Amino acid sequence: MRYGIISDVHGNLEALRAVFKKLTAYGCDEIMCLGDIVGYGPCPGECIDFLREKNITAIKGNHDHYINCSADSAERMEISETALVAVRWTREILGKEHTEWLQALPFHCRREDVTFIHAAIDTVEGEYWPYIFDIQSATFHFYFQETRVAFFGHIHVPLLFACHGTGRSPNIYIEKLRDRNLLESPEHKFLINPGSVGQPRNADNRSCAMVYDTKTGIVSPIAVDYDVFATCKLILNAGLPEELAFRLIKGC
Repeated sequence: MRYGIISDVHGNLEALRAVFKKLTAYGCDEIMCLGDIVGYGPCPGECIDFLREKNITAIKGNHDHYINCSADSAERMEISETALVAVRWTREILGKEHTEWLQALPFHCRREDVTFIHAAIDTVEGEYWPYIFDIQSATFHFYFQETRVAFFGHIHVPLLFACHGTGRSPNIYIEKLRDRNLLESPEHKFLINPGSVGQPRNADNRSCAMVYDTKTGIVSPIAVDYDVFATCKLILNAGLPEELAFRLIKGC
């Protein structure tokens, strides 16, 4: 099975189209989206329609969840003012069909020995969205990871965590995501982030995704050029914060 794995589209249709074209060229059997289809970007409804049209399997991210929260619940979740502006704007422009589709998304998905999540396995559904950026946060996650391989989103940075051993002191390390054969380390569990399609934060404004071949065990990150300035123009025309356009240009 060859999976194309994307995450954190954030309403960036230009980037989504470019990544999908690249993954199609890889001959992926199924494309999985790890959540945050909406939020920040100017084309949330169009991105939902694209995922549905292309039969891309999706799970729910925190921004997808915020759309169906009560009026003030997102405000209580300690997100930035810029994110709140985008949440409110997205709520206003999405139709009932789109919001109901987001509401129905699962918080996680499993395919045989692979888990797909947005933030972390120990997430309290809809209440807690931890960021896994370091060994300490990854250690807590690995206590709950039942499958050998898991893919997560949320942090917008392509990273790989590996865990060997159990108990109080497992051996965990972190590295930048690169081409790698997971079958060469059969005693390890892996937690892998593909980076972000629609709002990269790894100092590279190209759109990120990855391919995972379960037969060969090979993970392959990809970075795709797209028309960043077209998306920036749409952000500004929509009246969204200028910061969101500048972040796309800088890739951070």
